[in-house]
Amino acid sequence: MVTPGTQQATTTLTAATTTGATTSLSVVALTQAMASGDSIRLNDNAGHTQTATLSAAAAIGATTLTTSSFTPSQVYPVGSTVTDTTQVGAPVIFQPPTSGAANFYMLAWASLAGDEAIIWRKCQPDGSLDLNRQSGANKAAIPVNISILTVGGGVAPWKWMGALPQRDGPTPSSSVLGF
Repeated sequence: MVTPGTQQATTTLTAATTTGATTSLSVVALTQAMASGDSIRLNDNAGHTQTATLSAAAAIGATTLTTSSFTPSQVYPVGSTVTDTTQVGAPVIFQPPTSGAANFYMLAWASLAGDEAIIWRKCQPDGSLDLNRQSGANKAAIPVNISILTVGGGVAPWKWMGALPQRDGPTPSSSVLGF
């Protein structure tokens, strides 16, 4: 299971805002970076909040957040909380499935030209995964075996979409389809 990181970058204002057009906020030095385009939420810690958008990235240690022009609905005092709610570039956590548990996945493929795609509705990893490490600009293929299973309930195990004439696909001979 892949889930986005749960820690939000948070800091506090070191200078109050005004109610005029605002393009930057003075804050306590950041302990986590914030990305351009991230949404931030101002909170006066008394029940009032407002959202703004960062127009430039802010590195760890930054004391100024550059925003797209916005007009605060009120004066946000020193000590108001500023939280990055977007989490663009946040750490991603991977937790492998429990060993021995049956896990099924949907698998999708799209052509580089964007003129066709296939969705396999119920797949299960089958066998081992081999990865040859390479250095430099070499592209690496990761060979893996995947079984495509029947879904049941009259639903086809796969679906082809595209502008070309539909291609013949595999026909189930049992509950597992092989390529």
